[in-house]
Amino acid sequence: MALKIKRNKNHIMTDTEKLILDKLESMSVDLREVKDKTARIEDRVTGIEDRVTRMELTIGNDISKKIDMTGEGRDFLKQRLDEALQFEKKREGMEWERINHRMEINKIKDRLDIA
Repeated sequence: MALKIKRNKNHIMTDTEKLILDKLESMSVDLREVKDKTARIEDRVTGIEDRVTRMELTIGNDISKKIDMTGEGRDFLKQRLDEALQFEKKREGMEWERINHRMEINKIKDRLDIA
């Protein structure tokens, strides 16, 4: 994209004017390159934003559900463990009771002198 400058037909460009024109054309080329690079960067940023959005959705929808399910499963297992421990405590209490009764029976036998 060359710069268009209106000139008189009789006007001859000085060296300074030529140098300025060359610099302006060089700056114009540099500016186009910067614009191209900026557009490529914007495209990459858009792609990254899309990937981040997809990851957020995956985390929000899939992983969070799996974490919730795992937590619910843990709660269920904890509840079952608590129930099992209650039964174990009851069994242990009954075992103590049985031992106490056995000891009472032995005391009664000794008093009655029963072998």
